[in-house]
Amino acid sequence: MDILRHLNHETVTARPPTWMYRTQKAVRRNRLLFAAGTAVAIALIAGMGTSTWLLLKEREAHKRAVEAERQQARLRHEAETREKITQATLLINQERYPEVDELLRKLDITEPTVEGAAAVRVLGEWHAIEGRYRQASELFRLLMSLDTLDSWDVQSLDPLRLGPVLVLGGDTAAYVAFREEMLAKFLANPRPVADRVIKACMLTPADDRLLEKLAPLSELSAQQMREADTNGDAFQAAWISMSMAIWDYRRGDLPSAEQWAQRCLAYPDFNAPRAATAHAVLALSLQKRGLIQEARSETLKARDLIEGKSRVPQGRGTPVQGFWFDWAFAKILLRELETVGGEARP
Repeated sequence: MDILRHLNHETVTARPPTWMYRTQKAVRRNRLLFAAGTAVAIALIAGMGTSTWLLLKEREAHKRAVEAERQQARLRHEAETREKITQATLLINQERYPEVDELLRKLDITEPTVEGAAAVRVLGEWHAIEGRYRQASELFRLLMSLDTLDSWDVQSLDPLRLGPVLVLGGDTAAYVAFREEMLAKFLANPRPVADRVIKACMLTPADDRLLEKLAPLSELSAQQMREADTNGDAFQAAWISMSMAIWDYRRGDLPSAEQWAQRCLAYPDFNAPRAATAHAVLALSLQKRGLIQEARSETLKARDLIEGKSRVPQGRGTPVQGFWFDWAFAKILLRELETVGGEARP
């Protein structure tokens, strides 16, 4: 029986019926069927592999097409933005600021460019000079993200534009957040403009925590002050003296604040907004020390300078005679002085 089963490719009883053994016998009995099944399986596997490969290639091609379309859209957007910024620059040169305002409002500027930053800067200053502090602050916030390609000297002036418009516009919470952000930025990468950071951060009183964080910048300013004096740079030394006067007043060192303010006023090359700020700091310090008559004298000096400026058309200003935001600093301190002294005007 086993011989017959063997000849018929069937399992025999003389050996264990393992799975492999049974499979071999079944294959031999049904060679054509298994050959056909194997061919079909190979064909299916090959077809699935080819289909999968083609699908992956199609997805890759689609991904490249989408990316290329995005790239083209980005390039078109950048070209249109550059064209609009060029147009805005031409309008600025013609002092057609309302048209510049309308043009830039329709423009989504996200990439830093020197030209874009310059246009936004001028437009923000136009709003600030006209007393539209909310519009100015929006533009100066945008400017802070666009001026990364400018020189450090130019970049460090932009916070001096944003800080005053936030204070003058009464946005106290935004100003507090602004000076925290600016302080963190400059502490992470100190530059020879520490006095500007101090000035921008000290427009309003500060708590001990902020004063402690600012202390390293005050030390850097003092060092820069010594270097300016050594190099005979009276212009820079006078501005640093004014910042140091504000710093010492805010931290409660009144005698030192008064010395710095008087030192600022003693330098040659009179600068009206700088002098007005120094007189206001002197008045604040003297008033806090109870020297009322002396404080009133300094208050009048600051007020005369500021009111004298208000009687003439105000422009953007110059580095030598002071920018509009230098006058804004003096006005903010005078307003604080009048409020603290009970002389606030309606």
